[in-house]
Amino acid sequence: MALADDAFRIRPSVRDDRRAMHALLRRTWKDAYGGFLERSLVLGVLTGTVTLEGDWRDGFGRCVGEWIAERGSRLIGLATLRERGDGDGELEQLYVLPSSQGLGVGTALWEACLAEARRQQWSGMRLWVFERGPAVTFYQRRGAVFVRRSTARLGEHVEPLLGMRVAL
Repeated sequence: MALADDAFRIRPSVRDDRRAMHALLRRTWKDAYGGFLERSLVLGVLTGTVTLEGDWRDGFGRCVGEWIAERGSRLIGLATLRERGDGDGELEQLYVLPSSQGLGVGTALWEACLAEARRQQWSGMRLWVFERGPAVTFYQRRGAVFVRRSTARLGEHVEPLLGMRVAL
């Protein structure tokens, strides 16, 4: 029986996924942030020639889960969850290829992270998002609320961030 064209599955990542995960990050960063960040900044962060810093990383602990979404053998999305040590978890990243957005991939990755956060018995899950980025609405629709503002420093460029949290 053939799968539908938009069928995908979510699974934990494995070491062999690293190269495809990096390629997905490059593609999604260009798409998601290219509308408001200079191309050189986006490429610089991805290649390591521009540093990405800020207090939003404070509290990040060990990685407790990393999931990928795949269609066939092709990676189409990823998400990473970290512990914080303050009773909450932190969604470090959630990205979906532009060609696979609107199929429920992001929601499925979100749900995988929420399930792990509940399994960890955290009281909430936090995340940071570029204030001018397209993902703010995605997280708001899933119950995340504004907690605080901060900034990300990409080399010399400063970009506003929104800290958000969903109670579990």
